[in-house]
Amino acid sequence: MNNITGGFFCKGWCEEWVVLYEDSTIAWFADKSLNRPRGYVRISEAPELLAVGEWTRQVPRKPRFPRACHIGQLLAIGCKSMNEVYWLMGQSPAEINDWMTAISNTLPPPPHLPFDDNRTTNSHHQELSNGRGNSNY
Repeated sequence: MNNITGGFFCKGWCEEWVVLYEDSTIAWFADKSLNRPRGYVRISEAPELLAVGEWTRQVPRKPRFPRACHIGQLLAIGCKSMNEVYWLMGQSPAEINDWMTAISNTLPPPPHLPFDDNRTTNSHHQELSNGRGNSNY
């Protein structure tokens, strides 16, 4: 996977070895030896921005992409506390979809939000069963 970096040795896009750990940390390395990561972000602790493919169009301050890059090859991970967006570019949209599936498998399930009003819950279920698919939250 390619990663955009602004480090001393590499400015722009560099091919790096990217690893996803069970705790949702994505780390990128100069090579497969995995000695020291050049960078990392734990997605479960930085949920402010996770954009893939077409959704990356909404991310401000995009880097310059290689001409051969297709929007479907992009993944952006943002962290407000570090005021940083990490950009990753896969070889294909299918590879990025595989990464998103793997990432989602490392994240905890969303919290269950109880509803106080039974009418809202019943109304939502009724709309879905009627095929309308939108809710009035």
